[in-house]
Amino acid sequence: MPETTAPENFKTRVFGKGATLVKEGEKGNDVFLIVKGKVEVRKSRHADFPYVFGVKGPGEIIGEMAAFDDYPHIATAVALTETVVTVMSRVEFERRLNAMDPIMRGAILAVVRRAREMAHMLSANLEPIRLGPKRR
Repeated sequence: MPETTAPENFKTRVFGKGATLVKEGEKGNDVFLIVKGKVEVRKSRHADFPYVFGVKGPGEIIGEMAAFDDYPHIATAVALTETVVTVMSRVEFERRLNAMDPIMRGAILAVVRRAREMAHMLSANLEPIRLGPKRR
């Protein structure tokens, strides 16, 4: 069986400004390593006031949580600029995960589970800021 871990076996994709890399609530099939550009990660609890988890840039990964635990994406990732990514398929990601030491794999999966729970609790408690009259 040929080795499938060489970088030339990964795909390169380019997302234009405003394009969605992953969408909250959808299953993920790919993991993206950002090569160039910026991506905003947001949870759309309120359509007009999404909660922004942060901005990711070169060297950072998008879509890994869904690949780790096979649950839908917890957030949407949108390109803030033209963004170039290296794509790793879910099959390759799982192959690499399964090749890990079982104790380390279990520890990573526990961290992913906790991060998913924390993201859910954080977004469940957020309300849009409603500004009233100034207090004197």
